[in-house]
Amino acid sequence: MKPLLTNRLGLPRAFVFILLTICAAPALADDARALLARHAQAMATLNYSGVLTYEHGAHLATMELEHRVVGGVEQERLVHLNGEHRAISRNAGLSHCPSAGERLLRGVALGADNQDIDAYYHISTVGKERIAGRQATLVQVMPRDQHRYGYVLALDDTTYIALKVIFIGQGARVLERFQFATLNVEGEASQAAGEQAATQQAVSLADARAVDCGASQISAGTGRWLSHWLPPGFELVATKQLSGKREMLAYSDGLAAFSIFIDAIDTPSIIEGRAQRGATVAYMGKAELAGHNFRVTAVGEIPAPSLERVAMSLGPVEAELAE
Repeated sequence: MKPLLTNRLGLPRAFVFILLTICAAPALADDARALLARHAQAMATLNYSGVLTYEHGAHLATMELEHRVVGGVEQERLVHLNGEHRAISRNAGLSHCPSAGERLLRGVALGADNQDIDAYYHISTVGKERIAGRQATLVQVMPRDQHRYGYVLALDDTTYIALKVIFIGQGARVLERFQFATLNVEGEASQAAGEQAATQQAVSLADARAVDCGASQISAGTGRWLSHWLPPGFELVATKQLSGKREMLAYSDGLAAFSIFIDAIDTPSIIEGRAQRGATVAYMGKAELAGHNFRVTAVGEIPAPSLERVAMSLGPVEAELAE
């Protein structure tokens, strides 16, 4: 039998490696959080542009992105370079709740007011990669249960811009991938000096932006409807009466999010089922309240079985209060 390799203390090298890995785990998590915080700061201050690709399944799109910060507000313009000509302009101050992908690309950090995020995600650095001609550090955000997706971000070592974001589903299946092919950062030479100074200061996670889902414009818990089952960690963050016949509920765990739309309808005959495109899942069903029929549409970036269970648990608020 071949003897185990040992070190000077007589410990097997495999055991020493495992021990060092365990001891290093908290440091890796702290490094990952610090990188995400710097990413959030970079997104709130840097102007940049570039060409990126977006993939899901067999679909591949190429887009040109321009990101600017004007008066402290992030503005983006996205132009599709293949297929039908489309251009989208958006403002980071939008009142809607952004998707997890938008949050990660825009640099929403898992800050001090999101400490519970550790209960549902394991965050760590996992290596290096060269993307768009630049060196990047890979940050992995993996779920601790089956009710949410995992993410891998490649953060540029100089500017902390996300050069790549991957959504990972069950079975380690890649659902979506955003990746820069080229990136131009305005004033990068002077920025490099600024970044060097910045790294000498402790990065405050509390300074990073947290998910608010436009809560300043919409209020929580004032609607007629409520989901009576939620995956652990998800909370109702907003409700909104969109029209006389439509109500919207928004839920989030601080990173992933989904919305439920309830529409009053005249007939109970509606198409029921679910569909998925990349990481985005949609489920359509129906509900009844006080003899009236409603169409229920749930849309979000969580696994389909969890989203469907949430939608099917929808009921009047009174049922929750009675429990």
